[in-house]
Amino acid sequence: MDQGEGGRGGVRAMDVGYVLTVDNLLKMISILMRLRVSLPAIIMGETGCGKSSLIRNMCGILGFVLRTLNVHGGMIDEDIVAWTATEVDRANRMPHENLVVFFDEVNTCNCMGLFREIVCDRCLNGVPIPPNLKIIAACNPYRLRTALSSLYGHEEMAGLVFEQHERGLGENVGTGIKDPLRNLVYRVHPLPESMIDHIFDFGALSSSTEKLYIHAMIKHQLKSEITVHDDLEDGGEEDLQESGEASPGNAAAAAEARPAASVYSAWEATWVKKKSNFDEFVDIFTELICAAQECIRKLSGGERSAASLRDVRRCCAVFKFFGEHFDRNRIGSERWTLADFYALRPRARAVVRKALVLSLAFCYHARLPRTERGTLVQAICGSWRELQVTTTTRDASAAATSTYAYAGAGAGGLARATFGRSSLSSHRGWGHAVAGHVNHQASKCEWLQLEVTGFETTLHETQRHFTREFNVGERIALNEALCENLFMILVSTLNQIPIFVVGKPGSSKSLAMGLIQQNLNGSASDTPFLRSLPAVEGWFELPLCLVLPFLYYSCIQRATCNGSG
Repeated sequence: MDQGEGGRGGVRAMDVGYVLTVDNLLKMISILMRLRVSLPAIIMGETGCGKSSLIRNMCGILGFVLRTLNVHGGMIDEDIVAWTATEVDRANRMPHENLVVFFDEVNTCNCMGLFREIVCDRCLNGVPIPPNLKIIAACNPYRLRTALSSLYGHEEMAGLVFEQHERGLGENVGTGIKDPLRNLVYRVHPLPESMIDHIFDFGALSSSTEKLYIHAMIKHQLKSEITVHDDLEDGGEEDLQESGEASPGNAAAAAEARPAASVYSAWEATWVKKKSNFDEFVDIFTELICAAQECIRKLSGGERSAASLRDVRRCCAVFKFFGEHFDRNRIGSERWTLADFYALRPRARAVVRKALVLSLAFCYHARLPRTERGTLVQAICGSWRELQVTTTTRDASAAATSTYAYAGAGAGGLARATFGRSSLSSHRGWGHAVAGHVNHQASKCEWLQLEVTGFETTLHETQRHFTREFNVGERIALNEALCENLFMILVSTLNQIPIFVVGKPGSSKSLAMGLIQQNLNGSASDTPFLRSLPAVEGWFELPLCLVLPFLYYSCIQRATCNGSG
């Protein structure tokens, strides 16, 4: 569809970078058919599977006006009735416009009777809803948590569920019952039977589909910043010097390899399509994130909701943040620029590697218990190592050989050129060639050098570097817990990413937040490093100054969402 309703919409109205697949199109068509015949449209799926983005882009394509209510556990009937009444009044004033009301996470609050009336009966307090007001609801599955789905064992051990104990019994005072939602994957309420009949189950994204989404998200997030350059333009001389071919000691080997290189170049030009640095890096980044996501799920007992596409979006944003941060804080001896970083030029690749490690650690490493973090690092590094194995397959009838050759018609029938170790190192695209098909897979981004020890060393050294710049005062030790808390809170604050710091009393949670507030004073900070960061102030913004709002709220057992607002 090129044009939406009323001259609006069309495919150009979709979110930039949204992956429109056949699966998405079928889901959109199914939802649209339900809306046209006034059937309830209730979609269910795991967190991060694309429910909200699909509805948003569907309405954009069709040119519908979309109004979204993000439902949460603190809402009551009066809040929902007041908001819906406003949209009903809007629809009455726009009788010729299709207005879509989207109730997101509809089963997170205990108002299912009201939602059943609105969604299934199309009434609000007994008053019919106008026909041009279309209603869509999204919900998460009502599913019990498995024994391994929580990395910390019981959820209350992490302090995420409040339990009032009396006489040694884990019961709520005055009720005699426990929290009914404590053993669920999502803290949601069961849907009424009349709503269950209309559920359209999205399920969870398969690994192959998720990989497609991750690849598209990374490519979109970085493509606007990264300039695609060929290896020779990116500093081919540096690569030659690193490989050792340009040194005097290898002059004889290089001269001997020239005929072979020319034969290889002819074969490569015919059969091998080389990827750009950007495409190769996107492939590697995609594989590493997929490996991290699957490792998190495996450690959570196979729970798909343990990692989602939201983590991927955060990972890309943090990767760009570290690149820009290291550019602002370059030392005098460093010759790379931000343009070099985004172009993946050789002189900036050490910084690209550091940003990659830190972004993966920020999004996946810190959420795990310390006993499980090594498993994640091994999974990430193992995924990189698997892509460094150069494999070549050919017809099954051909015998395996360690000789790399180019086959072509010559006076003798078959021209054969063999290569030594030195010449092969510079021709990673070379493969076995026989009469038949050749399937060649070359190693990718060897310069990343992701190893377990190097991964952890990069993370710990960066955390120490960040925290050493803070003025922590006397008698406060920068131990491992405080360093990690400071690093995670600082990066989250600068990128406006929500973060929950969970830990037992005395694990430096409040101390870390206090140090962030005391040290981030903008241009008035103590060190050049801190002066390069924005200030953390109260809930206001100064003209021409970037100020991060900061609100301190101490929760108690009787706190409500209205009180925190």
